[in-house]
Amino acid sequence: YVCVFVRELPHAADQWSRQHRALSANYDDAKVAMEAMAVSDNGGIGSGGGRSPNPAAGGEVVGAGPVPVGGEINLERKHMLTASAIIEASIDPMFCINERGIIVMVNEAAVRSFGYSRQEFISANIQMIVGGGHAKNHDQYIARYLKTGEKRVMGKKRELVARHKSGKEFPIELSLTEILHRGGKVAFTGVVRDLSDQKHDKVELRLKHSLTLSIIEAAVDAMFYINERGIIQMVNEAAVKQFGWSRSEFLGSNISMICGGGRAPNHDNYIKRYLRTGEKRVMGKKRELRARRRDESEFPIELGLTEVKVRKGEERSFCGFIRDLSKEKEQQKEVMRKQRLMAGILDATFDALFAINEKGIIQMVNNAAVDQFGWSRSELVGHNIRKIVGGGHSERHDDYLARFLRTGEKRVMGKKRELPARRKDGSEFWIELGLTEVRTEKGEDRLFTGFLRDLSAIKRKQRLTAGILESSFDSVFAINSKGIITMANNAATKQFGWAKEQFLNQDIAMIVGTGSGHAANHSEYIKRYLRTGEKRVMGIRRELWARRADGSEFPIELGLTELQCSELPGVEEREFVGFVRDISLQKKQETELKQKQAFTESLIEASLDAMFAIDEQGRIIMVNDTAVKKFQWSRKDFMGQNIKMIMGPEHSGKHDRYLKRFLRTGEARILGQQRELEAKRRDGSLFPISLGVTEVSIPGMADGSRMFAAYIHDLTQRHRVVEAEKAELLLLNMLPEDIALRLKADNGHIADHFPSVAILFADLVGFTKMASKMKPTELVKMLNEVFSIFDALVDKYDLNKVKTIGDCYMVTSHPGVESEFDECIHMCSFGLEMIEALHDYNRRNSSKTMNLRVGMNIGPVVAGVVGTKRFLYDLWGDTVNLASRMESTGIPGKIQCTKEVKDKAGKSFSFESRGMIHVKGKGEIETFIL
Repeated sequence: YVCVFVRELPHAADQWSRQHRALSANYDDAKVAMEAMAVSDNGGIGSGGGRSPNPAAGGEVVGAGPVPVGGEINLERKHMLTASAIIEASIDPMFCINERGIIVMVNEAAVRSFGYSRQEFISANIQMIVGGGHAKNHDQYIARYLKTGEKRVMGKKRELVARHKSGKEFPIELSLTEILHRGGKVAFTGVVRDLSDQKHDKVELRLKHSLTLSIIEAAVDAMFYINERGIIQMVNEAAVKQFGWSRSEFLGSNISMICGGGRAPNHDNYIKRYLRTGEKRVMGKKRELRARRRDESEFPIELGLTEVKVRKGEERSFCGFIRDLSKEKEQQKEVMRKQRLMAGILDATFDALFAINEKGIIQMVNNAAVDQFGWSRSELVGHNIRKIVGGGHSERHDDYLARFLRTGEKRVMGKKRELPARRKDGSEFWIELGLTEVRTEKGEDRLFTGFLRDLSAIKRKQRLTAGILESSFDSVFAINSKGIITMANNAATKQFGWAKEQFLNQDIAMIVGTGSGHAANHSEYIKRYLRTGEKRVMGIRRELWARRADGSEFPIELGLTELQCSELPGVEEREFVGFVRDISLQKKQETELKQKQAFTESLIEASLDAMFAIDEQGRIIMVNDTAVKKFQWSRKDFMGQNIKMIMGPEHSGKHDRYLKRFLRTGEARILGQQRELEAKRRDGSLFPISLGVTEVSIPGMADGSRMFAAYIHDLTQRHRVVEAEKAELLLLNMLPEDIALRLKADNGHIADHFPSVAILFADLVGFTKMASKMKPTELVKMLNEVFSIFDALVDKYDLNKVKTIGDCYMVTSHPGVESEFDECIHMCSFGLEMIEALHDYNRRNSSKTMNLRVGMNIGPVVAGVVGTKRFLYDLWGDTVNLASRMESTGIPGKIQCTKEVKDKAGKSFSFESRGMIHVKGKGEIETFIL
């Protein structure tokens, strides 16, 4: 910021210069006149008895001593009249006193300046006008000079204090000169200049200088003052904060210390070229560059450089103001992103879009316009919009715009119309046109946008809403000790909506919002500070709410500081300056960030899995509540410790190596993958976990450090479930499902009676002889293959495998389970397919010639589980024994059945009677071959 104070000075200096030259030219004449005035103590020009010696008024000199005769009279008179005219015309008071300090002559300016009449002056001692306590000593000064001849004040200009008739004192500059006249007597003349205005101007100049320095110090932007060699002469507080060096480190150093982007070595050459050629490549202009902080980090800035006027012969100086553009650049990126998005939206819209200026010249078109009208962009941009207008409206189109610009009458503006349009090939089609004026900056051409919808194809309307982004510098206010606004800048008028005239002489509370609760108390803050000196708000940045002219409120950052000018003479009131920055967007972003952060933290804390965040050294920087519960350490215990503290002995020593290898090579052996390993609790106990590690991308990490997230799922329960499932599967392989469920629910014995159960026994014929010739492994392998085939058939026919005893295989229907099919029929089918399956096995294994002997029966049984180890659901009863006898007395490759089986399944299968067979325990019974 540059504050320029301009004061128009009166032309007193020029008048005094002219009078001084006149006095010098007539010095000889004036001296003769003064000698003549000093002849008598009571005589002289302007004495009580004479008239004013004004030649123009025809006055004459009275009481001037002896009158010369002849030609001498005319010469003396001429000299005296000339001197009188000069003295009376002077704007500065003039006095003539004798050696005793008695006034013998005064001019009109003395009468005006001191308030005494001529009569009161003449014959009075000059000490009547002496102020500042020097009146009583004045005669001693003259006496000492007459006695010693020492010229302490004679012939010199001195600044003193004079006293008015009213008693009021004021500063003067006194020039005192000795004169000699005829007769040898000594007299003195004094010329007095009133310095009141000059002193006031000096005070005001010092005030403005202090105000300027205070504003520079309070400025948000950094300021540097350098000489022609690039050496820093002065910096403000903002520069110290922004760049990180102290004032003492800045002063005397070359400005290239803050240059970034590789420009530091060439900076002095820029200044030298300007001093040599005068070519203003950068001077007086704003440029965007890269600057460097003390910590070597670089950031974008806007630099404004200007030469400071100095006296001729002094070293040339330059002043640079630096604005940090970091936030603006981020905002610009966002704006550019939105602009690209907007351009993409415009090009993606189905409606044709044209932007034209006030002359109807096309400035921009979208893809839809190119596709719809057949012209390329280059054929449209720069041409008049009437080339696409059809139906005889082409020639009148410019008139519509001209009338609107001239009258402001909105006949078509802001409305939708249907009219014909024309393509490149000359064909015309009906469109719906919406024409709108686009807001532009003052002084720019007025722009209009038109959306054209092809009514023959498009059924829905899309509108484009464009916004104009505005940015401004921070608002600045200067207020007095009563809180009254004495100055406001342009940014304040734009930001708050009041004109400067409406700000001035108003209480600063007018811009304080109610949202912060400070409006009513604002004046009290300043009063308390002035009374106690306690800096509660002074020199500190605060966030509060401000109020615009329309009553709306918005968050701001306020920096308030006192101007260092209260100690200056003549300045009674203390002044303060405040910088106001609109932080609405910042607050919104902070709120969104806090919401997202709170949401993320909530998700992390709500996770049932343990979660850790670690740095690239493996140090823990965050844990969730689940991790605390799972591993039994507190959050404080976790923080700063290596993640290997939770690893089991197998992986504890390897974890850091995994991270280092990934950081060195980028090879993700464990990152992004799930691994199962053992973890360790605080008490040393181990438990199984699933570990997933992934790198976390954190935008804005200034030090370039990398972060990782670890997700840990406790597998203890899963392992238990897996083991339980294995046990369950094993139990189901041993027992029917319903029996297994009953056994788990009831620790007592299971025993049931069932009226009808189909039972089948199958035995490998000649197995014992075959087994004696085979190796044990081959034997078990063969039995496993054969019985596995039978097991598959059991599942196919939904039967119940009871057990295998050596080479014997026992199968039943499901006892007590109702089925939609006849289990006896299923058992018959199963038996036939068993024999066929064994024949297939023999064909696949040519060395095998096994055969089956199968027996079946159906009837009542008792079923249950006995014992406490190696559970087996077995069946007992005469039905079981008879089924076993059917197998042992049967024929290889056949199925021998009882009459009960034939009666039950006779309609579905063919049975051949074998006649009467002797059965142990039963005697002779008739059996059948299935």
